[in-house]
Amino acid sequence: MENIIKFEDLEEIIDKYKTEKSKISIYVRDMNKNIIVYYNSNIKVNSASCIKVGIMVAVLKKVQLNEVKLEDIINFENLNLDGDDGIYNEIEKKATVLELLTFMIINSDNLATNALIELFGFQYYNNFFKEIGLLNTELNRFMGIYNLEKENYTNNEDMYNLYKQLFQEKLLNKELSGIAKNILYKQRAKNASQRYIYEDIKVYHKTGGLGYLNLKNDCGCFEMKGKLYYFGFFMEQMTSKKDASILIGKLFKFIYMKLLQY
Repeated sequence: MENIIKFEDLEEIIDKYKTEKSKISIYVRDMNKNIIVYYNSNIKVNSASCIKVGIMVAVLKKVQLNEVKLEDIINFENLNLDGDDGIYNEIEKKATVLELLTFMIINSDNLATNALIELFGFQYYNNFFKEIGLLNTELNRFMGIYNLEKENYTNNEDMYNLYKQLFQEKLLNKELSGIAKNILYKQRAKNASQRYIYEDIKVYHKTGGLGYLNLKNDCGCFEMKGKLYYFGFFMEQMTSKKDASILIGKLFKFIYMKLLQY
């Protein structure tokens, strides 16, 4: 089963939501290397919050090396973000490493993310990404502090590589891999890939969005009929950020229904 869906099959859905400036990358495949559909899977894209999965794995690697413990308390009183961008704006600014990891993923908490970035520094994360083969993934700025000249990047092939190594327990031991997968499963943002899915399927993923770029991303893994699939949708400069979420939902539903037939 390879390329059972052609990009042309999706174009009618996509056309309603794209602009002349749209940047679109789609990649769906199973972990046995069978490609379901792909389009621009190797182009570098703005990662938005999807890069937080790489940050989580990099922190858990430090835990595995006994350089930090999940129960260690991190104080980040020196970090601030405007508005409500971070649940820790409302409580004392200290938390365990595990709490920071969890809220970084399930709530996409930017303040929690920045505390973890500061903990080990940009160079550590970027070196880690390169070491595990994520050659197009770059962490260049803190979250919630926007600078068009300094963005964070990745691509679909890097994210597939990351999730594959995570689920095959090549990056972390069994216990820490299980913690990472459990956190991804608890992801609270269901308004993109799962927008039109009402069946009970297991999805381990991370979303991302940037209003000023009309951008929405969603990538991760889902289980179906005993198989594990990777999916990645990166949508930038669409008609709106909300429309990009709707589009991802429609594309995921279309692909999901096709896979049910096999």
